[in-house]
Amino acid sequence: MRHNIKISILLFLALNGLCFFPKLQNIARAQQTDKIMPERLKYLDHYAINTPKINEKNFKTLASYLVKPAKNNLEKVRLIFRWVAENIKYDDEAFNSDK
Repeated sequence: MRHNIKISILLFLALNGLCFFPKLQNIARAQQTDKIMPERLKYLDHYAINTPKINEKNFKTLASYLVKPAKNNLEKVRLIFRWVAENIKYDDEAFNSDK
């Protein structure tokens, strides 16, 4: 089931470090030494893709759940990205129509 949560809102919350993302304000300046090994990527992707519905009721709950297993900012971004990529659906036809 796809969500109709607007991607811009979720990314705004993530990148601005609002209450539940206190350390994400410096994401753009993540050190280049931050790397995620392939096995770890698999784990993080699986975790994000399989987010329980109970944790998707509001942004704060979702964000708190998603960043739990993260060891650094890069992993937090990956978890949020993976959830968004799996759950956000665009209706291009409706967007481009005059209705």
